[in-house]
Amino acid sequence: AYVAQKLGIPASVCVPEWVDPVKLEGIKRDGAEAVLVGSTFDEAESHAFELSERTGRTYISAYDDPWVIAGQGTIALEILGQLGESPAAILSPLSGGGLLGGIASVFAERTGDERCRTVGVSAEKAAVMLASVKAGHPVELAEEKTLASALAGGIGLNNQHSFKLIKDLVREHVTVTEEQISDAMRYCATALRLVVEGGGAVAIAAVQSGTWEPTEVRDGPLVILLSGGNVAAETLASVLT
Repeated sequence: AYVAQKLGIPASVCVPEWVDPVKLEGIKRDGAEAVLVGSTFDEAESHAFELSERTGRTYISAYDDPWVIAGQGTIALEILGQLGESPAAILSPLSGGGLLGGIASVFAERTGDERCRTVGVSAEKAAVMLASVKAGHPVELAEEKTLASALAGGIGLNNQHSFKLIKDLVREHVTVTEEQISDAMRYCATALRLVVEGGGAVAIAAVQSGTWEPTEVRDGPLVILLSGGNVAAETLASVLT
């Protein structure tokens, strides 16, 4: 929505009917049309594809578009630039795989796969990519309500890019519970003074809870990626009490 506004291009963003009001406001603020469809992200994504087919407009996947993946991979370039070296490990939220797929691609290309241990952190109730990696092919799972709503939804049975990147380049996977996500959001707010949504807090939840420990990791910097602060005031209040 933001980029489309900057380029003067009309954009429609398809989201489930229950989407977080903060995210809905952000879409509208950036000048895009918010299309509320169905009860799941998969239904919204399917409608977006049908809309593009019917109108001739370009469909852009949030996680399986090579340009989106490349753009998200620039985070790794920033990390390398700031550290001046490859981190020993990086923990990142994992959903459709575009974010971590892009990051892992850069580290594999720039530093070699063995230098940086890439760890995908999924919400226990939104672990479709992890299930797909275990199965060896994209699978579908029923969507569950989770604090990490940004990580909900499938990866597409016809996934063209992100699944292979995650399968080939991500060396470790962990999942975190709703309680651990809530604790991490509270920690970010009270100790770090950062407002982080559930989906963005799963990586720090994995470390804080001890779900992930740096075993078999070389000495060096550890990077924990916090991604997203689109959380409703009521949701944030509920985890702070």
